[in-house]
Amino acid sequence: MTWPAPFYDDRLTLHVENRVSAHDAARQTKTAKAVLESLAHQPGLVLADEVGMGKTFVAMAVAASAAWADKGRNPVVVMVPSSLESKWPRDFELFKSRCLPRDDRRGLTLTSAVAEDGVSFLKLLDDPPAERKRIIFLTHGALSRGLTDPWTKLALLKAALRSRRLVEQRRVFPRFAGEILRVSKYPVDLFEQLMKRPDAEWRELLTAHGYHSSDDPVPLAISRVIEKGKVDLRALEDALLHLPLRHSIHRSDRVKRVRQSLVPPLSDVWRQALLESRFASPLLILDEAHHLKNPATALASLFVDSEAAADASVLQGALKNRFERMLFLTATPFQLGHNELLNVIGRFRGIRWRVGNPSMSLEEFEQHHQALRAALDDAQRSSLTLDERWGSLAVEDLPQGTQIGPESWWSAACQNRSALSERLQSVMKLFDLCREKMSAAELLLRPWVIRHLRSRQFEGIHVQRRRARPGASIREGGAEGHGIAIGQEAILPFLLVARSQAVAMAAGAGQLASGIKRLTFVEGLASSYEAYLKTRAAVTEGEAEILDEDAASATDETHSELLLDRYQRELRIALPKERAYAKHPKIAATVEQVRHLWRLGEKVLVFCHFRATGRALETHISKALDDEVIARAKHEMKCGEVEARERLKALGEAFDPDRPAGKALDLEVDQLLAPITSFTPLDRVEITEVIRRFVRTDSFLVRFFPLDDRSPVDQLQLGLERVDESGLSLRAKLRQFVKFIEERKEERSEYLASLHRLRTGRNVRRATGETDPDERRRLLLSFNTPFFPEVLIASSVLAEGVDLHLECRYVIHHDLSWNPSTLEQRTGRVDRIGAKAERAQRPIHVFLPYLGGTQDEKMFRVVRDRERWFQVLMGEKYEFDERSKDRLAERVPLPEEAAKA
Repeated sequence: MTWPAPFYDDRLTLHVENRVSAHDAARQTKTAKAVLESLAHQPGLVLADEVGMGKTFVAMAVAASAAWADKGRNPVVVMVPSSLESKWPRDFELFKSRCLPRDDRRGLTLTSAVAEDGVSFLKLLDDPPAERKRIIFLTHGALSRGLTDPWTKLALLKAALRSRRLVEQRRVFPRFAGEILRVSKYPVDLFEQLMKRPDAEWRELLTAHGYHSSDDPVPLAISRVIEKGKVDLRALEDALLHLPLRHSIHRSDRVKRVRQSLVPPLSDVWRQALLESRFASPLLILDEAHHLKNPATALASLFVDSEAAADASVLQGALKNRFERMLFLTATPFQLGHNELLNVIGRFRGIRWRVGNPSMSLEEFEQHHQALRAALDDAQRSSLTLDERWGSLAVEDLPQGTQIGPESWWSAACQNRSALSERLQSVMKLFDLCREKMSAAELLLRPWVIRHLRSRQFEGIHVQRRRARPGASIREGGAEGHGIAIGQEAILPFLLVARSQAVAMAAGAGQLASGIKRLTFVEGLASSYEAYLKTRAAVTEGEAEILDEDAASATDETHSELLLDRYQRELRIALPKERAYAKHPKIAATVEQVRHLWRLGEKVLVFCHFRATGRALETHISKALDDEVIARAKHEMKCGEVEARERLKALGEAFDPDRPAGKALDLEVDQLLAPITSFTPLDRVEITEVIRRFVRTDSFLVRFFPLDDRSPVDQLQLGLERVDESGLSLRAKLRQFVKFIEERKEERSEYLASLHRLRTGRNVRRATGETDPDERRRLLLSFNTPFFPEVLIASSVLAEGVDLHLECRYVIHHDLSWNPSTLEQRTGRVDRIGAKAERAQRPIHVFLPYLGGTQDEKMFRVVRDRERWFQVLMGEKYEFDERSKDRLAERVPLPEEAAKA
């Protein structure tokens, strides 16, 4: 019996120097102990700390404690999204090296392994207790992918070939084995021997033939299922019966039929093997637990059976009764619907219940769950009523003499309710009722959810952690209360888009005959001219997003589509020439701000929704920075562009290792490296080469070197001392980089390899779902260093689960989102423990640009108000057809003070 599990060791520290402050480490340690105390008497818990507060390390401290307390040496299982399957094991190695006591008196070796698929998972479970891994990392989808392992297929084929009618096929099968299994490196004679031996002896046989195998090829659970003979192999036998005994022109077709006939029995074997596998675990840790909200999904069905939909995964209930406790992690629990949150907590009923352990019985858990459901139902009903009534408020209902913008009217209304209009008094009464119901629900929810919110100021000083800069404030001197102005040269396209929206709304709630309800090209134009062209093409081809099935009358639809087509033709004509696309008002504002921050030596993270906008931003920002480099070079060198480029190239080449400036640079780097004893000789060579690659780039040269007639050696000496607008000299930047590499000893080789491979000529890079994963990883690592890329343009693929905080404190949400949690997740990439903002004690700047008087401004107003309502309404879903967007944008905003209350 594992539980109660004490905290691993009081010498365990979550304080990682230069990464996690003592203050954050103390909170994390306290949280880990609180989790363990809760799990002593209840089946599970949701850890829901805000984004970037270190839930991972809290979970690892809990995992270490559970692993240590389990005397049967059963593994703790950590299930993570596939996008994080490499991040968790890396963080765990850091946890072991930096957090666990060096002289571990308990003698516990926290070994771990990653199970990439179900077969790997079953193989790890087969290990004897003394060799068993203590932590197993498993991706969410690993157990739902079925079997693709060639050895499992071979074991199944061997079982099918036992049929009496397949005597001749059994004799010739080894000739086809490699082709059927799609493995070409194994010879025919090896397959002949494998077919004659039990699969328990296959590992020994493979080793004898020179093929290293670290584990038995076929997991024990799968062998048991096949040997029991409960799998229907008749179709596979029929396919094998048609294998040619001699040469045949139909060979490839018959091999293909065997492969296809393997699929159904493989699924059956996998289902039975997982259900019958003999494993138990003290703890399941599941990251991104909101993926459990729907019981019919493949992941959720692993923990349930009867409540899952009939057509859900065939693995229903496969992990039920396997874990003694469950710990779920999520940063956004209250943006689930309240029924979805109840579904997530309800997964705890799938633990391995024992008499007296936990002390809360299954029956008592069901009673708690039902009481929580009733309280949340009450809270949600009162919240929805308040939301509906609030939507009826108009400006004239507010106390006289107040304004919506400054939000001062809420305090005035609370202080003197008797003077309020009848409608506002009714809303205030509903507000009081809603707060009462929410407090009652919170009291019942508290045992099941631990949540910390980050302080809005830096520890010990009165400096705001974040500074939101909406609308026109992305431009220097721009007012925060206004959107970006659209100049006369760009106004016609936006007027035509506004007419298109009016036509769509007149067609009946904005839906046209083709099924278009939301005019995506409207948001596209607000993003960039390039995005407009792509989204308009999608509409024309019938690929626009359909959000519901409400229909308008056929007459209105036909008429409106004709008008819409007319406006679109006019709009296409009204667009500027392609060479002027950089003058798009929001693109120009983003580019201008990035150029300004580049001058200050700051890195910038830019998020956008449309792929075309991402490509456009990369092009326009790259050109702007190149123009800035050349303009500076021309000014300092007092020459034309061609000569400036040639002289920059020559200056860069002067830092070749065999030239005087190159040798002088080597000497300077040697002095930076001299005090550090942890670097190997190879490390020193690699660090020197990385620094050389970046120092000789045009970007570094123009910002730090005096571009005059001095010798390159003299220019180097002066350049190292030259301070940029951010207050750092080049020598200070290089010293900072060396210190950074010293601190990142666990990832040192990966950082240096990434910086070696990254192209130095591109200081603006883009990362999307189309980017190769290895290249994306290199970009993330390099962005966390003082070197290139200096500007990273990202899509939603970088919105969750990645760290981009070490050298960046500026985020531009070029494209907004209707969902405020999306913006929060994006900003959370740079607002994390150990962020540059914390070290500098300077705010994270969050730019939210929008175009005044357009669809863009509507989106900003809706998302800002919705963010506050998310504190009141759990999982409220809004429609975003043209009419609904207008209605939401026109609502009286919920004051921040009211949302907090």
